[in-house]
Amino acid sequence: MKLFENFLRETRQKRFWRQLRHFFVFLPYGRILKETGRLGACSLIMWVSLHLFRTPEHYDAVLVQKFVMISGLFCILIYPLYLSPNTYPSLLYGSTAYIAVLSAIGIFGDKLIDTPNLAISVLFVIALTQFILTCSKTGISYCNPLRHDHGNYSYGTPVTTRVTVQDRLFIAAHEAGHAMVYAAFDEYPSNLLVVAKAKADNSGSLGYVQDGLKPHNLDEKTMAEWFMLLLLAGNAGERSHTGHESLGSSNDHARWLKTADSYLSNLTRGIYHMHPKTKEQVEHNESKLIALKAEQQLMLDLFFDINRSVHNDMVNELRSRTFLKGDELFKFLDRVVLPEAFPRPKKELIQD
Repeated sequence: MKLFENFLRETRQKRFWRQLRHFFVFLPYGRILKETGRLGACSLIMWVSLHLFRTPEHYDAVLVQKFVMISGLFCILIYPLYLSPNTYPSLLYGSTAYIAVLSAIGIFGDKLIDTPNLAISVLFVIALTQFILTCSKTGISYCNPLRHDHGNYSYGTPVTTRVTVQDRLFIAAHEAGHAMVYAAFDEYPSNLLVVAKAKADNSGSLGYVQDGLKPHNLDEKTMAEWFMLLLLAGNAGERSHTGHESLGSSNDHARWLKTADSYLSNLTRGIYHMHPKTKEQVEHNESKLIALKAEQQLMLDLFFDINRSVHNDMVNELRSRTFLKGDELFKFLDRVVLPEAFPRPKKELIQD
């Protein structure tokens, strides 16, 4: 018994040291150094600014300092908190600029404002407020344009870590796959844009397709069929170009499921239970969804087999340029050949 207890104790100790070693080996040292350096630089600027801070003597300079004090607080607190949940960089940069600007007003304000001039004072306030606002927005990356109720980005690839060469390949293949489905329109959306980002930001995605179309309250059948293909086309493009699929399409699949549920609920493919209550009804609905998805994936596999060269060219262009729009994008769509059964939305279905 004692030997067994000693064995367990040694095993726990070995596991502890192994986990501790693993922790230190895989620490993100580069990110830690970057964040430490950023915090140190901002702290140094704030310390120097506070050390040199004083109130100017000139009335107009005092007025400017007070106005900037109020407007600057709005910029570094209310504005970032309203726009972005990731407020740490915004507050850090904004606070640094805020303190530095107020200190600069105290030091140089009397010299800059020799005579009372309200107009110049107002312009001075606006300029300094804009500077603080710009610094506060440094940590904010606006979400990608919305379409319908598609969350924080359009048809795209979410991101949580740094971008690798493999990531860039999957992103370009994914976004090009989405974009190529727009070839089904008899007239392309004028604002169509496809983006494959080269680096991560705070928007929550590495790529997206924006079409600028406004949603209708009632979905037309052909448009719904095309839209479901659009949502699955990202992964289909990955399969076509790389032979593999990434796990970056969870949002696309969730939106596909929502659209497919509405599509089947209108009895377009036979009986489908809108509110399944029994196990048999749930299994029946599941079989309908699986069959619909398999059918659409086969359609997309055929679509990308026919247009493999077009897709490959668009992927290569996206990897080198990061975005395509207008004629630069339409020249690829003009080369697309649609399978016979591919849904083709008409122009009147996408107009306001």
